[in-house]
Amino acid sequence: MRIAAPGVAIGVFASGFWLIYGISHGATAYGDSASYLAVADAIWRGRSVATVRTPGYPLFIVGCRGLAGLLGVNDMRLLVVAQVILCAGVATYLVYDIGLRVTQRRSVGTIAALMVAADVDVQNFTSAILSESLSVTVAVASLWLCIRDRGWRRAGWLLALLVFTRPIFIFVPAAFAACEMIRTRRIRASVQPLWPTCAAVCVWAMCTAPWGGTAFAALEYFGPLHAFGKVYESKLWREIPDEGERKVVADAKRRGLNVYQAAAAVTNAGERTLWSVAADTIRADPLGYMAACVDVLPKALRQRTYWPRGIESWGRSTRWKERFAWMGRWFGPMYHAVFYRSFSLFLGLLAVAWLNGLGWPGAVSAMRDTFVPFVAVLFFSVAIFSLGAEEVGRLALASHPINGLLWALASVRTWDTVRTLLATRVRASRRA
Repeated sequence: MRIAAPGVAIGVFASGFWLIYGISHGATAYGDSASYLAVADAIWRGRSVATVRTPGYPLFIVGCRGLAGLLGVNDMRLLVVAQVILCAGVATYLVYDIGLRVTQRRSVGTIAALMVAADVDVQNFTSAILSESLSVTVAVASLWLCIRDRGWRRAGWLLALLVFTRPIFIFVPAAFAACEMIRTRRIRASVQPLWPTCAAVCVWAMCTAPWGGTAFAALEYFGPLHAFGKVYESKLWREIPDEGERKVVADAKRRGLNVYQAAAAVTNAGERTLWSVAADTIRADPLGYMAACVDVLPKALRQRTYWPRGIESWGRSTRWKERFAWMGRWFGPMYHAVFYRSFSLFLGLLAVAWLNGLGWPGAVSAMRDTFVPFVAVLFFSVAIFSLGAEEVGRLALASHPINGLLWALASVRTWDTVRTLLATRVRASRRA
C-alpha cells in the first residue's frame, strides 16, 4: 500500500482541486450537450428518440440522475462530481500505476500522474456535459487492465464501452485484434479485444431496430460531414466537379460560414447528399484529400481545448471565471506550450518508446503491444473523423495520458543517466 500512496495522494488532491473548479460554476453546456441530454431524457422516460448519439454517455447521465434522486441532490452537480472522480481521480491513479508497473519506479508513476492531474485541456471537461472526461477515463482503464492482465480478456469489454461512449474509437478493437493475431498467431487471443464490441453492436442494433434506428447512425451522419469538412477547410473545395455546388461553397467561404453552416448550404442547394459531393471531390484529388487528413494530425496534438468563454454554466456562482482566470491566462498556455507544442517531439518519443521503451526494458512490451498501437489508431481515426481543424484537439484527448507517461519515462531515465555520469566524474576526480 505504501507503493500506491503517491498515486492515491495525487488522485485525491487532483479530485479536490477540480471539484472546486467544477462545483463553483456548475455543469457546463457546450456544443453537443443538448443532444446528449435529449437522449438521456428519452432513456429516463422510456421513450425512443431519433439521434446520432451512441448510448454510452447518455446512459452515464441517466445513472447520475438516478443516484441524484436517491441522494436528494442536483443531478447536474452530481454529474460533475462523478466525472471529476473518474477523470481527475481514477484516471490519474491508473496512469501512476501503469508507470509503476512498467518500470518498478514510483518516480515515473508520480510524474505521469502529475501531468494528467495538471492537464487543463483534459480536466476542464470534468465539468462539461460532454463525453470527453468519461472517454479518457475508459481509454486509460482499458489500457491499464490490458497491462495488468497481459491480455484483452476483460479489457475488451472496456474497449466496447469506449466505442459506445465516443464512436471515433470504432477502429480500436479491430486494430488490437489484428495486433494480437500478428503477435500471438492465435485466433482466440485476437478475438478477445474485438468480440465484446461486436456483441454490444448487435444488442444495440436489436434495441434500435423496432424504432427504425440503426446501430451505425453516428458513422452514417458524421462520416460524410467530416469528409466534407476537410474538403471545405482545405483548398480541395475548388476541385468540386459540379459548378453549382462549387459556387455554393465559394459563397460560404466568402461569407465566413463554419463547416456546419456550409454543409447545410450545400445540402439545401441541390438534390445530392453531402457524401456524394465529398466523394466526387475526393475522387478528383485523392492525394490532396490524404494530405488534408495528414495535415490535421499535428493540430490534433497542438490545439488547446480549454475554453473559459463562450459557454453556458448552470451554477450558483457568477464569479468563478475571475477566480480561475489564471488557468486560462498563463498556466494552461504555459503547460501546453511545454508538453504539446511539438508534434515531431511527440512522434520521436513514441518511436523511441517502441524501440527500447525510452530506456526501460520492462516498458518495451507494453509500448509495442498496447500504447503505440493505441496512439496510432487514435490519430488515424482523428484524421478520418474530423471536421478539418475545427475542435480537432478534443478528438485526440485520449492521447494526453500516454504523452504524460512518455514524458515521465524520458525524464526519469534522463535524470538517472545524468546522475550516473556526474557520480562517475566525481569518483574519477577523487581518484586523481
